Amino acid sequence: MAREKQDQYYPGFDDADDFLPDEDELRGGPRGSDRDSREWTGGHKLRTLPRVLLGLLIILAAAVILNYTVFRVYHVRVMGNQTYTSAAVAAQAGLDKSTGFFTVNVDKVRENLEKDPYLAFVDLRRQFPNTLVLFIKERMPCANVQGGGNVYLVDEDAYVLKTLNPARERNSLPMVMGMQVSEAKAGSRIVSYKPGKVDEYRELMQELLLQGVVNDFDQINLTDSEHVYLRHVDGYVAELGTLKELMAKIGTLRAVVSALQESGLRNGYIDVTIPGEAIYSPE
Repeated sequence: MAREKQDQYYPGFDDADDFLPDEDELRGGPRGSDRDSREWTGGHKLRTLPRVLLGLLIILAAAVILNYTVFRVYHVRVMGNQTYTSAAVAAQAGLDKSTGFFTVNVDKVRENLEKDPYLAFVDLRRQFPNTLVLFIKERMPCANVQGGGNVYLVDEDAYVLKTLNPARERNSLPMVMGMQVSEAKAGSRIVSYKPGKVDEYRELMQELLLQGVVNDFDQINLTDSEHVYLRHVDGYVAELGTLKELMAKIGTLRAVVSALQESGLRNGYIDVTIPGEAIYSPE
């Protein structure tokens, strides 16, 4: 009777021992052999993999469709432009309504933009859901740099804007000598044979710009870093010595030149190698 009762509750088994848990189950292990478990798991994974791949493909397709439809770029705002229109800058950067909001290539935008030597990329930001804000800087002519038998129009950071033809193209910007130019290419910063020379140019030019006197000088000589010279448009030749304490030296020079002009004196030599002090010597 006991055997019949067991068969009633566990049909298909011939022995009551088949219903008892084996040692692996008592220890918490899988029932049956390891091989059976691996075969079942592997088969399950093989059946599941196509579904996972299909799901990923659907998600990817949906993302692409959304990126170029719902999240397509409809507006490009340009910040930092002065002489260029926003439309011209956006076109130069390659940004239009075919641009995907999430897939816009910032490096490509920079590359496109800076094919124009007068434009410098600063940043690109996204404004959800369909606006890009492009920050730029317009490189402004600041000086003429003489080197290698050529004259280059450059900005305050020594980026070359163009190679000038001195016989045909003239301007009122100072001529910079002594830069020892080894390479000069439009859209790139000048390279000098002498380390530190470009940094000297940038430091001096930025101070002259800050004090608003760049156009007061028609010549700058950086040949000797210990004896930097400026020539004023009224004929004064000023020696700065080194570029240390440059703000004070330029300020002193401005005050002396103003006093000399009021006195009707032109030309001569001004020594401002000591900040706050000046020595004027007529020709």
